[in-house]
Amino acid sequence: MRVFENKNQYVLQASIDETGICYFVSFIDGQGIWQKAEVSLPIYQAFQQFVRTERNLRRWDERHIAGTLLEDSVVRSTQSAEDVVIKRQRCEEVRKAIRTLPKIQHRRFVLRYGLGFTYEKIARIEGCSFQQVAKAIKAAKNKIKKYFSK
Repeated sequence: MRVFENKNQYVLQASIDETGICYFVSFIDGQGIWQKAEVSLPIYQAFQQFVRTERNLRRWDERHIAGTLLEDSVVRSTQSAEDVVIKRQRCEEVRKAIRTLPKIQHRRFVLRYGLGFTYEKIARIEGCSFQQVAKAIKAAKNKIKKYFSK
């Protein structure tokens, strides 16, 4: 299973040797060098769950965007073509602003405002504190505001 993100690439591997099954996570470190680390089964499973969660968030985002565009074209048929184009451009600009967020802020922002999760639920999902979630979402909002103030 291979996951490609803008900054983070990693590979999950399981191999069998004479001692049993070994689990590995390979990734690119801060210097751009591939590293390979053997991990325990629970860590490997946590990575697998993270991969599934990230994939589901990306798919939800894609479906939501596609649904919004379709809904816009149907619901706004009474509006002028110019109004529809302007609305779509604004939506695309918002999406671009959200995509500029760092990975953690992006994920937490989408969980909060895309899926409607509470800060507490996000903290439980990510295994962090309420304060860390609140801080990340506040920073995300500020970055989005800054994006539009340029």
